[in-house]
Amino acid sequence: SGRPAKSTTAIIEKLKRESIRLSQFQDIAGCRIVVGTIVNQNQIVPSLINIFPNSKIIDRRLHPSHGYRGVHIIVGVEGRSVEIQVRSMLQHLWAEFSEKLSDVIDPSIKYGGGEENSISEFLQKQAVFIANIEDLELDIADLENNTMNSIIKVRLEELQKKVGTTKREMGKSLKEAISTYSKL
Repeated sequence: SGRPAKSTTAIIEKLKRESIRLSQFQDIAGCRIVVGTIVNQNQIVPSLINIFPNSKIIDRRLHPSHGYRGVHIIVGVEGRSVEIQVRSMLQHLWAEFSEKLSDVIDPSIKYGGGEENSISEFLQKQAVFIANIEDLELDIADLENNTMNSIIKVRLEELQKKVGTTKREMGKSLKEAISTYSKL
């Protein structure tokens, strides 16, 4: 999914807010990948790290920024830092909604500011819901994997027993045949 270009105002505000130089800016160039669930996110992030082994990972799922959750991978391309954002659909919807509120009401909302405390509280509440949903998605994926492994294990044991039984039956049949034909 595309990522809108940062406006000059957004760049200036970030420089002021974070007290950094433009040359230190890590997300002046970048892209965003939006996937269905946190399970998909957990699958794609390691793949990107394999492609860009010297990357820097900022996991905002572990340490949300004013409710924002996502994974940012800072990679070097031709000597420049480029940011790859990887978000689940829920993380993306939350971030887009936060951005829209910041555009319409107050730019500082997405950084935990703003005069509208109820909006910040609402965003935080939604972020907690998303974190809880994603925890459940991870638990379900674990159960599916464990169940799948258990099913495979049980089926494998069944097949191994069948092979053992069939071998014994075949052996018994061969012994009987040898005994019968050896008398002839």
